[in-house]
Amino acid sequence: MRLRQNELDIPRCSCAVPPGNPDPGPIYRHLGAASTLSELRSMLEKQTGHSGAAVRIEKVIYTGKEGKTEAGCPLAKWIIRRSGPDEKALAVVKHRVKHTCSSTWIVIALVAWEGVPIPVADDLYSMLVYKLNKFGTPTERRSVR
Repeated sequence: MRLRQNELDIPRCSCAVPPGNPDPGPIYRHLGAASTLSELRSMLEKQTGHSGAAVRIEKVIYTGKEGKTEAGCPLAKWIIRRSGPDEKALAVVKHRVKHTCSSTWIVIALVAWEGVPIPVADDLYSMLVYKLNKFGTPTERRSVR
């Protein structure tokens, strides 16, 4: 089945959830979903080939309020950094309120910290800094809402 733009892959379940969608934000299962965090960890360890501290799981906390700059542009509220060289993968997960089904915990983002070899990443960063500073044209940021 192919999804059209703005169409969600909402998991079907028989959980006693009030009408409507009490979960803020979209629900995607393609990155991973499970009924418990331990089940989700096992699945992620199997998929990544790493185990224990090499796979980090961070839970999203919904605040209900988006951060904004003075110009009204979106602003990150949290920055997640790699804990160290032993951490190989990061999964950002969301708990679906009042669910007890196989999609209670959903992975919303996956980060492979070593997706690009360090020397290549360093070269790319240096090239971007040089080119953006030398040839970039400053523009006024316009946030689309």
